[in-house]
Amino acid sequence: MEPILPRLPADFWTVPYAGSRFPGAATVADQPGLTAGGNCQLFAYEVLGLFGLTPPPLRSSELWDDTETTVRVSAPQPLDLLLFNASASAYGAHVGVWAGDDAVLHLCAEVGHPTVWGLADFAARERYRVLVGTKRVIGRSSKTPEYAERAHPEPEPEPRLAHNARMLVNTDRRGHRDLAPDSEAPSMSRQAGLGWGWGKPP
Repeated sequence: MEPILPRLPADFWTVPYAGSRFPGAATVADQPGLTAGGNCQLFAYEVLGLFGLTPPPLRSSELWDDTETTVRVSAPQPLDLLLFNASASAYGAHVGVWAGDDAVLHLCAEVGHPTVWGLADFAARERYRVLVGTKRVIGRSSKTPEYAERAHPEPEPEPRLAHNARMLVNTDRRGHRDLAPDSEAPSMSRQAGLGWGWGKPP
């Protein structure tokens, strides 16, 4: 698919972090959109909306448990939602959008505006060090852009366990990159592929 980040409107990069503006909040019902800011979930859902995806207004733990409009997957594709937390619990997990090539678009209080981090950036922070998992939104609007249709192949089986988000990037002789869990869980490195897990934002 075409790159996600260059397709974002300029005003999306200046959205302020507002922890009180989360999916389902009265402040969001009164003033929808991101003009007044948003938390990580609201921002992520608005990004997906640009590409024709229609995630429900779920908090992190609800998103992780949902089976009607999202599915858990082991290998992230562009526009999948990644959940990060200090533990394997989805409750209170931070949510970001996978933009491909070790790039996660997200909005957090630490930075104050949308930014892009690699998985190592999350692993380096105690509150985000565990990747709880990855969810793929399967509900689309009736006017889904063609590039959004190409973003999501058939979902893959979810991993059984959450892993520490510290990853090693290996490059084979063909130049392909492979993300695998670090030495803390060597037995899972080839079985889990790109599966990780996490829940609600700060």
